[in-house]
Order: sequence, then C-alpha cells, then structure tokens
Amino acid sequence: MRVYSWKTFLVTLLVGGGGLLCSAARLWNRDFRGAAWILIFGIGIVKGLRASLTEKGYRKDLENAEKGKAVYRQLFGRFAAVAPYGMLLCMLVALFFFWLFPGNLWPGLCFLLAAPVYQIWMIYRVRGEMDKPGEEETGQQAAGRKPADLGKGREG
Repeated sequence: MRVYSWKTFLVTLLVGGGGLLCSAARLWNRDFRGAAWILIFGIGIVKGLRASLTEKGYRKDLENAEKGKAVYRQLFGRFAAVAPYGMLLCMLVALFFFWLFPGNLWPGLCFLLAAPVYQIWMIYRVRGEMDKPGEEETGQQAAGRKPADLGKGREG
C-alpha cells in the first residue's frame, strides 16, 4: 500500500478516527445524535483515505486545491488569503461584542447571524465559479470538439 499524501492520511486518521470514536461513545451512551456524526465522520474518512491512498484521488485533490486557489484569487483579489475565514472573523467580532456590551445583545447577535450567511454565500459563489469550464475547455468545445475528446490531440 502506497501513501500519496501523508498529511491527508494522518489528518484523516487523527481527526476522522477520533471523531468517529467520540461519536461511537456518544451512541453507546444512548445519545442518538452520535449516529449522525458517525455518518459525517465516516464520509470524511472515506474521502480522506481515497485522496491519500489512491493516485487518482490524490491527483483530483491537487487539482481541486489549485483550482480553488485560482478561484479565490479571481473572486477576491488580494483578499483571497483571508476570504475563507470570514465566518470565523464574524464569530470573533460577535464574541467581542458580547463581552464588550453584555447588556446589549443585538450587535453580537447580528454578527453571529451574519457568520453562517457569509459562509453559505461563499459556498455558492466559489462552487459556482469552480463548476464553470476553464478557458482552454471552452475554446476547444467552441472549435467543435466533443467533451470526451478534450484530452486527445488534433489529429482528427
């Protein structure tokens, strides 16, 4: 067995395995919310192991990472490095407002509610850009090539 990405493999085992064990312990203590977490961690473990142990999964993971970086750069320019952390920033500002104004909850609640809204907006925006075909694919398809022939030469 060859490991293509040790980092992904170790994170999958530590985070996924630990989460799976904790969720199983919750389920063992008759907390049935643990079953949903077992499913979530199980899906994450399968995806992580596929990305770290198979060459095809590793290549796809690298392609998605590079495409994601390019999409973030295209959408947010010089703020691309901090754009994914907007939800965390909103939550930290909310905690700051809760600490600073304990009698007035509205400013903190506004930022706390803005955090998931921002994250959902980011998911749709980035996913929409990542689903668009690249420029080279669009040019080849405009030249009349079928999508199955994109990787082949111009012989035919």
